[in-house]
Amino acid sequence: MLPARHPAATPFERSEGKQGAEYQRCISYVDSLSTRYPQLRYRKIGKTAGQRDLHLIAVGQNPELLLQGRRTPDRPLLLFQAGIHSGEIDGLDAGLIFIREMLSGRLRELQKKVDFLLVPALNRDGLDRLSSFSRINQNGPEKQGWRSNALNQNLNRDYMKLDSPELQALIPLLHQLNPELYIDIHVTDGADYQYDITYGGMTAGAHSGHLSKWLNEDLHHFVDDKLQQNGHIPGPLVFLKDELRPDSGLVQYAFSPRFSHAYADACGIPALLIENHSLKPFRQRVCGTLVLMEALCTKVVEDFRQLDSLRRLDRENTPATVPLEWSFPRIAADSLAFRAVEYTLKSSPMAGNQYPAWNAKPYTVKIPILQQDSLVRSLAIPKAFFVPAARIEVIDRLKKHGIQLKELSRDTSILLKTFRFTQIQPAKSAFQGRFRMTGNATITEEWHQLNAGSVRVSTQQPLGRLACLLLHPDSPESFFQWGFFADITERTEYFETYAMAPLAEALAKEHPDWLKLFEEKCASDEAFRNNPDARLRWWYERSAYHDHHFMRYPIGIQ
Repeated sequence: MLPARHPAATPFERSEGKQGAEYQRCISYVDSLSTRYPQLRYRKIGKTAGQRDLHLIAVGQNPELLLQGRRTPDRPLLLFQAGIHSGEIDGLDAGLIFIREMLSGRLRELQKKVDFLLVPALNRDGLDRLSSFSRINQNGPEKQGWRSNALNQNLNRDYMKLDSPELQALIPLLHQLNPELYIDIHVTDGADYQYDITYGGMTAGAHSGHLSKWLNEDLHHFVDDKLQQNGHIPGPLVFLKDELRPDSGLVQYAFSPRFSHAYADACGIPALLIENHSLKPFRQRVCGTLVLMEALCTKVVEDFRQLDSLRRLDRENTPATVPLEWSFPRIAADSLAFRAVEYTLKSSPMAGNQYPAWNAKPYTVKIPILQQDSLVRSLAIPKAFFVPAARIEVIDRLKKHGIQLKELSRDTSILLKTFRFTQIQPAKSAFQGRFRMTGNATITEEWHQLNAGSVRVSTQQPLGRLACLLLHPDSPESFFQWGFFADITERTEYFETYAMAPLAEALAKEHPDWLKLFEEKCASDEAFRNNPDARLRWWYERSAYHDHHFMRYPIGIQ
């Protein structure tokens, strides 16, 4: 850190490590450096939900090229992202110091070998909502941003559905740039322990197995050594099994691709989730993040060629299925010498239960780690999906994800697998601004009339697994389960009794097998028997007048 009065000091340094940079002060600082150093450039990449400007900062051999979403040949590229939860802003302040040191300080030699990108605060709306009362569990800075954006969306749950303008701006860039490493910097909630920086890539449930092994073994060992040499205590990305018994066990989750690092893993992009410890001082966390940035850049430079080979191996792995759901084993397969902090259980008259009270005394205990790696449910990957032209929103999201589409140039009729739902259940409360949906369906083969402008989405492409996770209705991250197709549950044409009653009588004479089913239902279902509208609707749904598209998933599967 530079002294507070040094002309090149960052806002963080000027506050002597007590306060982070406000967004506009961050951009002003970068702007002042860019006038002196051609290796540094920045640009607007979009608007937030609150109509604030979002920026991307580039340091490299050709920063203008990077800002256009294009790579510098034969140079490793790392993309760091801060402030997706804007109270957790350590990465912004560490990033500003790192940029300065790459341009004019002790990291100038590293800058010649690597390209560096920084999204200083993906959730700028939240950062502009500064307050001393944003995060009750966190030790600094003095003022902190808010977790969600101007539409109350948690951006680290939006990677699949892409509802937020922030993610709609970032995700196309992520695919265009295809960095050697994508790093999302957070600060924890939860328990106290000795580690000040915990981090990791996908372990349980990883789609990119070769990359996962490199991230959690080779990279982890190298970075841990660098952090320890600088006085930090790094740890693995783990969570407590039981908040009331912190030493009873740890868990490692199979994260859903709605989260940043899991999304990147599903796309074959190496990614890390950083969780600095919320109870450690802000200054310590920022300094640790600075060490982490240097270590990651150094390791990626060293392993640049190896990384390319590992990514190729993962791309060439084209499984017949994609996992959807994982569970924990009953018995832990591994354990960890966990650097814990002593605690006592206290009773709270306000809460009416107990809670752990930490006393800051360190100790080490060997405790089991449960990995969420027992596969419960998977999905056979089909050959392709067909999305009707009317589903403009879905087609647009697929394009933003970088998924290859083939547009139909003329009207087409094609026989496809079809999901017909017998029941669709919307969630009782909203999540991420949407009412999620689940349903029971039968699978049939039906003719789909597809207008010109409809698209075929082949799964035989680099992002084929991602396409399957988005388009197959059984996937928890599908557009269907995120509520994009609520319209299929609505009836828009109706019958009058004077028209339907004689038609039902005619159908009963024409189809004696239907009449038998009808009489059996009347005999066994009293509510149905006593409901004239339900009785006539039973026949209406078997008539030619029934809406063929009602409760039918509009995307056909090949």
